[in-house]
Amino acid sequence: MTNILDLNDYCLGTILKYLATEDHVSFAQSCARFRQTLKDWSCTLYPQFELSRHRHKDLDALRAELKLCCIIGDVLRRLKLDIREVERNNVLCEGFTLQRLYELLKSMRNLEHCELKEESRFGALVPMSIRNVVEPFQFIENSCAAFECLPNLQSVNVDCNMTSAKAYSLCKLQQVQQLSIYNQIAAEDLSRICGSNAKLRKLTLREIVGDISALATHCQHLLEISLPISSQCPSYAAIAHLPSLQRIIIKGSTQSSPCAKTLELFAALAANAHTTQLRSLILYPSLDAEETSGLAKLHFLRELRCTFNDAQCIEQLTALQQLEDLYIMLGRSHAGAEQLLSVLRSCKQLQRLHINSNLTMDFVLRALQQLQAVRQPSEQQPLQLYVTGLLHLCKEDAKIIDSAYCTLVDRAPWLR
Repeated sequence: MTNILDLNDYCLGTILKYLATEDHVSFAQSCARFRQTLKDWSCTLYPQFELSRHRHKDLDALRAELKLCCIIGDVLRRLKLDIREVERNNVLCEGFTLQRLYELLKSMRNLEHCELKEESRFGALVPMSIRNVVEPFQFIENSCAAFECLPNLQSVNVDCNMTSAKAYSLCKLQQVQQLSIYNQIAAEDLSRICGSNAKLRKLTLREIVGDISALATHCQHLLEISLPISSQCPSYAAIAHLPSLQRIIIKGSTQSSPCAKTLELFAALAANAHTTQLRSLILYPSLDAEETSGLAKLHFLRELRCTFNDAQCIEQLTALQQLEDLYIMLGRSHAGAEQLLSVLRSCKQLQRLHINSNLTMDFVLRALQQLQAVRQPSEQQPLQLYVTGLLHLCKEDAKIIDSAYCTLVDRAPWLR
């Protein structure tokens, strides 16, 4: 009979995939070899380890998760902490306080990414001036203090009511390169965070409240920013002056088209055409003809994702002749064929054209003719074409497509 101690580490790791958290704890406590095997497999078993505490949480399950985290915490790379409530004296569960959790966080030397979520007694609609008071439950502040000296921490996501005290705690994370804040944040607090971290490269925001004109001064090295167009911020033109910015993602807009703030941003970007490093613009709000006209002046763009209700707007994109990647969402299917053919004639550097329109095989054949007229296969890779109506071709249609000029792909990263 085979003894479990005779199994190699791969077999033991495979067995671990079928065991519950409590069994992982018991396994690790059996002997030193099993403990090390669990550590070696922890990033496979727990690609993102999660600790949560809320009113519906089984405290026995939480206790097992905390015990396991004590065992494998020093090798974990990704962690999610969702702490919505605690017992009196900051007790998470029997025998485990928040202070002990903070000490555990300090030992996670291999941690690369962390998500922090804190429930607050203040609602999201409460004015920030009222929220900026000292709360007894300071989970975000204490967690950031614990993370301060972790050498490999590169990315942090924060979901909480962002008071000035919490913003100040984020200033301590000077090693972080990616920061996401999933709640309102005051512009002055954001400037303080960016000014304290010269390594910050990617910033994702839910909403900025106030004037962001100082942002360019504090974000000299920022490469990517993602945010919505909101009534809470008077102008977004300052984004155009971020000297190292390469990608802007506009996630949404509370303004109706034509949006004056969007037009102002496009105008500011066009005015900085000779100095900007911007190459990618990802726009989720639908654009009208006037906004598209402003967009068409950004001749330096290499990547564009945009949404139109009127396919006629696509015609204006012919001015963007440096485009390499174009992703288009249309409000109406079976539209845009003629306009896309015009784009193919003008934008000769295109490497990817993805559109969510149920265009037919006839469009593909006409597109192929355009490509054969303007492209040199010896100098360019074939165009990757994604059309929702042509995800699967019959063998006869597939044979018609000249793969030296065009290939059909079945997924589009920005069309979802």
